[in-house]
Amino acid sequence: FYAAVYVPEAIGRLIQRLHDEEPRICMMAARTLFSYREHADFERVLEHLHGRLRATSIAARRHAAYLIGLFRDVTAVPQLIEVLERKDRALADVAEDALSEITKQRFAGSAKKWSSWWSKNAHRSRIAWLIDGLSAKDEALRRSAAEELRAVTGLDMGFDAKAGKRNREDARQRWIKWWKEQAQTA
Repeated sequence: FYAAVYVPEAIGRLIQRLHDEEPRICMMAARTLFSYREHADFERVLEHLHGRLRATSIAARRHAAYLIGLFRDVTAVPQLIEVLERKDRALADVAEDALSEITKQRFAGSAKKWSSWWSKNAHRSRIAWLIDGLSAKDEALRRSAAEELRAVTGLDMGFDAKAGKRNREDARQRWIKWWKEQAQTA
């Protein structure tokens, strides 16, 4: 109901459902909350999940990291890198997946590489990160970056994650050109 009928007052109740024992309820709440991400109160969702990253329960921390990735929470990148630095093996794989989902990069759980990437890219737009993701070695990351670019911009530059390197690069260059044009008109 709350996904079909926009009721921002429901955000607090939906946050509670993110931790429902029934996985389907949890995922339904997450999908519904995703539709509220442009609302100012969505910040409450992210703050809640940031706090859950510090929970005593390993399961709660893993679930929070997963949801942070699902919500593409750029503000959580430093916290997720910190998880990798602590070498919390129970959480590292989920944190790495969340980082990859947010940034469209993959550094095999290396906190040092992630920290280096973050220091170079924290100031850049996430659209630029998505465009960078089009050249990822991992086909799934390339496909995900392309799908998200299409969803966010409503444009299609003909990128095919399975195409040959030359064709992928040509499409990526079209995205780069478009992004530079956007910067000039802003």
